[in-house]
Amino acid sequence: MTNQLFFSDGTHVDSVKFPNAQAGQKVSYKVPCYRCAGVGQFHTYGVCYRCLGGRWDVETRKVYTHSQFVKYQERKDAAQGKRRKKAEAVQAERKERAASKHAELISEITPYSDNKFVKSIIDQVANGWELSEVQVSAVRESIQKQQDREKNPSEYVGTVGERIQVDGKVTFSWVGQSQFGMFFITEITDSDGNVFTYKGSRDFGDKEAVVSVKAKIKEHEIYKGVKRTVISNPR
Repeated sequence: MTNQLFFSDGTHVDSVKFPNAQAGQKVSYKVPCYRCAGVGQFHTYGVCYRCLGGRWDVETRKVYTHSQFVKYQERKDAAQGKRRKKAEAVQAERKERAASKHAELISEITPYSDNKFVKSIIDQVANGWELSEVQVSAVRESIQKQQDREKNPSEYVGTVGERIQVDGKVTFSWVGQSQFGMFFITEITDSDGNVFTYKGSRDFGDKEAVVSVKAKIKEHEIYKGVKRTVISNPR
């Protein structure tokens, strides 16, 4: 074992392949080009720019005796340990700073941690992430909506296939693009707290926009525990 030579990754130096290898020196050898896998051509793009068609790279590695390798590994482990401790200290400081900054918010939203979005915000702070004003506003808005739903829960309206009058306000609006063109996903809530959802080409406006439209009931569904009346063909 003590006469054996090693590379820095712990592999043995092949005495047949490297008959003149000596401890403390470096040996060079050919390896297939990592970009073209030793083909010389890179797919259909022509000659590989790394090896210029030569197919090979030259790799150089230092040779160690067993005792040298052990010392090298100890130094490497010690350096990794220092970096790990430094990273852990930085992370602990980040967590403490985030927890201190958002202590009041976390106390306020923790009772609603069954809400996935609220839980994700709590987890972010626990992991040391400081929240933006947009995130703080969004989580409070999410809780407010949940409280409103609990006070005035949504119910199904009408029967499937029936055309009804929908009066309310836009509580969610999102625009997307498909191969058929632009489409909108809109959530409308009426004065009784009933939620209507629509997906189609009709733009009902931004959040808080007032809606008064006749539409056909497409289906009734439950999404995130909320009863929703899905509408189509608004007129």
